[in-house]
Amino acid sequence: MKFFFAAIALAAMPAYAENWKEIDRDATATYYVDADSLSRNEEIVSLTKKAVYRVSLWPVQLSDNATVKETAGVIEENCRNRHHRVLSMDMFNLFGERIWSSGKMRRVWESVEPNSNGERTHTFACAWTPG
Repeated sequence: MKFFFAAIALAAMPAYAENWKEIDRDATATYYVDADSLSRNEEIVSLTKKAVYRVSLWPVQLSDNATVKETAGVIEENCRNRHHRVLSMDMFNLFGERIWSSGKMRRVWESVEPNSNGERTHTFACAWTPG
C-alpha cells in the first residue's frame, strides 16, 4: 500500500503544470507539488503532486510496451487530522504521454506516515496559505 500511495501521491492532472516545486527525493523518485494547484477549504488542502522515477516502472496492469516514467495525481490533505487521500492519478511514459488514468477515485482518508514523502507533502501543503 505504501508503494501504491507513493506512486499516486504523485498524485492525476496532466504533468504539464509549470510551477513544480521539489518537496522530496529518495532512491526511487523525486517528488514535486505544483504550487499553482494548491487550494484550501478550511482544513483541507488540495494539490497536484508528481513523481519522476529514477528507473522506469513496468506495472503489471499495463501493456509490455508501456514504460512508466512519471505519475501525477490530485491529492487532498486534511491538515487537522493528519490524513490524506488520492482523488485521481495518471501515469506517463518516457515521452510525457499519458498511458493510464484512474479517473475519479473514491478513496478513503489514510493516516500520514511519519518520515515519508507523504509526510513531507502534508507538511508542505498544510503550511501553505492563499495569498
